[in-house]
Amino acid sequence: MNLNLFNIFKEDKVVAPPLKRIIEKILLGQRINEDEGILLYQSADIGMLSFLADAANQSKNGHNVLHGQSLHIDLSNVCVYSCPFCTYCQKLNDTSAFSLSTKNLKELLQTRGGDRNYSEVVISSASHPDHTLNYYKEVVILVRKAFPRAFIRAFSATDLSYIFKKEKVSVYNGISQLKTAGINAVNSGGAEIFSNEIREKISPEKITPEEWIDFHESLHNSGIRSNASMLYGHIESYKHRVDHMSRLRTLQDRTHGFLSFTSFKYKKENNRLSSLGEAPLVEDLRNFAVARIFLDNFQHHVAFAPKLKASNLSLILSFGISCIEGAVNQGNKVYTQTLSESKPYSIMVGEIILKSKKIPKERDGLYNVL
Repeated sequence: MNLNLFNIFKEDKVVAPPLKRIIEKILLGQRINEDEGILLYQSADIGMLSFLADAANQSKNGHNVLHGQSLHIDLSNVCVYSCPFCTYCQKLNDTSAFSLSTKNLKELLQTRGGDRNYSEVVISSASHPDHTLNYYKEVVILVRKAFPRAFIRAFSATDLSYIFKKEKVSVYNGISQLKTAGINAVNSGGAEIFSNEIREKISPEKITPEEWIDFHESLHNSGIRSNASMLYGHIESYKHRVDHMSRLRTLQDRTHGFLSFTSFKYKKENNRLSSLGEAPLVEDLRNFAVARIFLDNFQHHVAFAPKLKASNLSLILSFGISCIEGAVNQGNKVYTQTLSESKPYSIMVGEIILKSKKIPKERDGLYNVL
């Protein structure tokens, strides 16, 4: 990066010397450490963070912002876990519980069969007590048959670990079977926050941080890519966020297997942590920027449109976001598109990107420009 940019801040009497040293490192393309990441969260002006994150993003992606045409298939909201932050999962006998049988899936795929333009199919599920590895393989095989050229990103370390343990299948064996069925990548679900202190309060029953990291390392070593994520805006501190990203960065150094990173905002509706409220927009922007700067070995930082207000999407593209994701799906409440019902998704997203003086580019499942 051009160090002339640093002169903007170098003579600024308000910016503290430690922060100036961090700015210089960022503009030189050098890695910042955990203490410096925390200092950015605590002390950097929001305008400065936008400038730095946008510069870091441009060094990797230019002015391009990716978006894709994805079909999202949600298999079930029935879950063996009871996480206090969750607004979605139900128990087996709850009136709003649902599960998609292979017969239901075949019917769903038939309704989508006339549209082969999806570059990616995303399959997700809660950790259903009755799901089996064979069921998951059947699901992938059916999707692969319906969309032979699509990139299939499916399941998560949480639900796969649950099934593998239940069926006494090793991680590598289970991954191998799913790879043979046609899976290309695995979702980031279950990461939340890696701090045991926080995890014991928001997701005490799920796999441990170490198990999540080990599982994704096994995926990468088996030739299966995955995404990474972080749940922010609840009871965690800046220190917890930076520790979480540091562990992801370390694994990415080892395997280079993560395709992207997404910051998921905690939403307060219908869960046991609702009294906390939600992080304000300025905190969203701060988090996007620091994540883009800190995760220097990730090509893309993704904004998940259905979790954000459409009116804010243009703004966040100035804070290090290089991809907007939003799924076309059978209409469950988690992934319902929030942008517009009057225009096709790709057109609406393209307009938002252009408004931000960026260049919209459609992507495939590997985040290559189509």
